[in-house]
Amino acid sequence: MTLKIEYMKLSEIKPDPLNPRKFMDKAKLKLMGETINKHGVQNPIHIDEDDCIIAGHRRFEAAKNYSTLKEIPVIVHKDVTTSLRLELQCLEDVQKEDWNAMERAEAWENLRQEMIANGEIKISKYDPHGKGFGQLAKRIGLSDNYVMDVLALLRYPKEIQDYVSEGKLSFAVASTIGGSTK
Repeated sequence: MTLKIEYMKLSEIKPDPLNPRKFMDKAKLKLMGETINKHGVQNPIHIDEDDCIIAGHRRFEAAKNYSTLKEIPVIVHKDVTTSLRLELQCLEDVQKEDWNAMERAEAWENLRQEMIANGEIKISKYDPHGKGFGQLAKRIGLSDNYVMDVLALLRYPKEIQDYVSEGKLSFAVASTIGGSTK
């Protein structure tokens, strides 16, 4: 697949309502915006044919709100399905440390549900949990156990989920506490 870098006006680019990242640290965005002013956007953002962001939400927000740039480099992807969009977002964000575990759990669950709806996950009697966690883990390149542990956060009390989202509670501690409340 050949990808072509184009430049697009920031005002024409649309944020993705499916973006798994719900929290963006404004101080970090401001610093990123200052760097963008000095050096430009080093990695193009990825958008679909409708100019909706697939990956690069933070770079977009920093450039739009904290830089003097009017346009940024983009890579336009053709024929992006919801499943592919969610997968690309998960793959990009899985490599970032500042993505909190609740955002990760919600994104992975959205991808799992989309894969089930599209017939990409086949639930069989041989699936130890009957939920397709192994197929999801394989798709995003992580271990089954880790994916199941992160998705388990979605079953924990809302108070624990909120603490994880706000960074007041680590994933490891939340797993210990949440596991004892089931």
